[in-house]
Amino acid sequence: PEVEQKIVAELERVLGDEPVTFENSSKLTYLQSVINEGLRLHPSVPLDSKVAVADDTLPDGTFMPRGTVLQFSPYAMGRSVELWGEDAEAFRPERWEHRAPPSPYEYPVFNAGPRECLGKRLAWVEMRACLAQVLRAVRLELAVPWESVRMDFQLTLGMSSGLPCRVVPRS
Repeated sequence: PEVEQKIVAELERVLGDEPVTFENSSKLTYLQSVINEGLRLHPSVPLDSKVAVADDTLPDGTFMPRGTVLQFSPYAMGRSVELWGEDAEAFRPERWEHRAPPSPYEYPVFNAGPRECLGKRLAWVEMRACLAQVLRAVRLELAVPWESVRMDFQLTLGMSSGLPCRVVPRS
């Protein structure tokens, strides 16, 4: 609820009664921090792998012969105390404020390097616009205990149990 209140306050301060546009959505910095934090803890692709098509060397000096399969987990990386601090498990959007964005190799929610998602910037605009429109109009409340929400680890992170919410109009 505290995060939602901060988002709504930012929407009122930045947008007022204006519609969400490409230009003004980029000024929603707290909302962007919330999105970044959500993706850090719940990346769309929780597990990934790459195959070396030629001999290669990783930035840390590790040699990778041709054909080597490298597996990594954006889900685990998002919870790494080494990368995110002692409170890595906590949802804390404020960690994104007043800091340079991390390397996409440390925060690979849109992949990195030549395989970075081409739609990354559009996805951020769409997420800000969608959340801004929804949160201006309604409050969303989880309708079941958090423990009953089941996340599925497949190619993409899903919720086979759904996410039952109560929708409460804003007055």
